[in-house]
Amino acid sequence: MLGDVFVGPYLAHSPDLAWVLAGEADKAVGYILAAADTAAFERELDRLWWPRVRRRVTGPVKAGSPDAWLRSYVDDPPHTPESITGRYPAHMHIDLLPEAQGGGNGRRLCATVIEALRERGVPGLHLGVNARNGNALGFYEHVGFAMLDDGPETKILGMRTTP
Repeated sequence: MLGDVFVGPYLAHSPDLAWVLAGEADKAVGYILAAADTAAFERELDRLWWPRVRRRVTGPVKAGSPDAWLRSYVDDPPHTPESITGRYPAHMHIDLLPEAQGGGNGRRLCATVIEALRERGVPGLHLGVNARNGNALGFYEHVGFAMLDDGPETKILGMRTTP
């Protein structure tokens, strides 16, 4: 279900804002995915994506397991509040394997997404980060994101993409 939650929706509904980072021998070592209009993206997923996923992932899951969390996400996907999407309509999701971290790859992928959003005239970009992930929070702040919502479990950061 991990791919159904964090990758598949973007490839199916926002493929023009998806990039893969290739390492040695063209092996995928990371990716960055984005949606230019989060509210529209979430509505489209509610209408088309989540019903298909729900039909495939039936049956019980063990309480407290990673699958239980993913299943709850599929069954009742979160929606970004308008207080965020009003100023920061785009969002992104990035993931790098350890071998791809620390060499500027994350910064380059973020710059690619930011430039693509600027070309589309999208004024702002946001993302959610696990509150316990201090390294990621530091990275995003270094790249230029600022705290928008300092939640106890998830921090929401944003950045203006157009002047």
